[in-house]
Amino acid sequence: GEHHLPFSYRDLTRSGQTTRHFIAPNLLDFKNKNYLQINDRLLQIVYVRDYGMELGDQFIRDLMQGDLELIVSLHAQSSTKADAMKKLRT
Repeated sequence: GEHHLPFSYRDLTRSGQTTRHFIAPNLLDFKNKNYLQINDRLLQIVYVRDYGMELGDQFIRDLMQGDLELIVSLHAQSSTKADAMKKLRT
């Protein structure tokens, strides 16, 4: 599809503004230790370090079905079958 930018480069040169005025947020506030604020939105980052195999995908499914705007990023390491079986036994 077509990408529409809220400005034209010709208008930028006339106004003296840069692309930063249209792309970067007006406010980044990190004062509160529990959340951050970008413009008028509050954001919170939740990190799950050890995701137990017994949880399966139900935990993520429950998160995604909630009534929140949510981005989930998964970072996983592959392992051999022997290593996986060893972890299951411990």
